Amino acid sequence: MGDGELFLPEEGFGEDLADLRQELGIPEKRRFETKIELGLKIIRRANANGVSFDWRACNAV
Repeated sequence: MGDGELFLPEEGFGEDLADLRQELGIPEKRRFETKIELGLKIIRRANANGVSFDWRACNAV
């Protein structure tokens, strides 16, 4: 399986950094998500594409 999401720290979503996010190509609609939320998003995408899991593992969050 190959999928991923870029984790961005919550501090990076302040209005004072909007110009930097635009310069870096981060979409305006992108909002802060925890690592757990990003992981669930990846799992749900895989399930929607027919990939099933018997177990899951992750590192410390």
